[in-house]
Amino acid sequence: MKTLMKVVFLCCLFATTLSMNAQYVGYSDPDEKSIFFGVKSGINISDYHGVSTDKSRVGFNLGITVDFKVATNWYVLTGLEYTVKGAKSKGYIEQDAPDGHKYNLRTKDNLNYLQLPLQAGYKFNLSDDVRLMVHAGGYMAYGVGGKATYDYEAIDGGTSWTDKIDFFGVGVGKFDYGVIGGVGVEYHKFVLDVSYELGLREYAKDHYNESKNKNLAITLGYKF
Repeated sequence: MKTLMKVVFLCCLFATTLSMNAQYVGYSDPDEKSIFFGVKSGINISDYHGVSTDKSRVGFNLGITVDFKVATNWYVLTGLEYTVKGAKSKGYIEQDAPDGHKYNLRTKDNLNYLQLPLQAGYKFNLSDDVRLMVHAGGYMAYGVGGKATYDYEAIDGGTSWTDKIDFFGVGVGKFDYGVIGGVGVEYHKFVLDVSYELGLREYAKDHYNESKNKNLAITLGYKF
């Protein structure tokens, strides 16, 4: 918790610094806004890379956004979001079950993060009402909860059962970071955005495998 509070403090300090700096960037209109707050929500289509999985997992995301205008058409994009990632496996034959039976094992990982993106964005004015923004940068995230579900389906006379464990309680690191990029379309105050996240941290390197997160996020937002 102390580490999380330090991360939040540094993020707030960074946002405050950007806000102050933005006030001194030369704009043609001194009354033009340089800070834009917003909210967003959408779906995630997540999986792992570095390890083979059979099926992506559909989750969701929601959060607040803060855009800092630092030059003509150039922005720094950040905010804070709650995002649900993970992956699924369709199943495989478990040969070494303790009771001697064989089972079809299906798994589902449900990973909940508080995530802080930090990106640079450039806006293209397509018309008076429509703008296109391309953006790229990085993110860092902290796991605030998660479950791993194991469904054992008996295929030769055994008894089926389900196990659920704390995903972050079995040697899996809570911190994650990676790169992110995407494109968004703004219409008045509404924003439709598609972004792709590629994790760079092996969150279970010393316990399971070399898994890293990857995620496609589709969101709808509103700027105040």
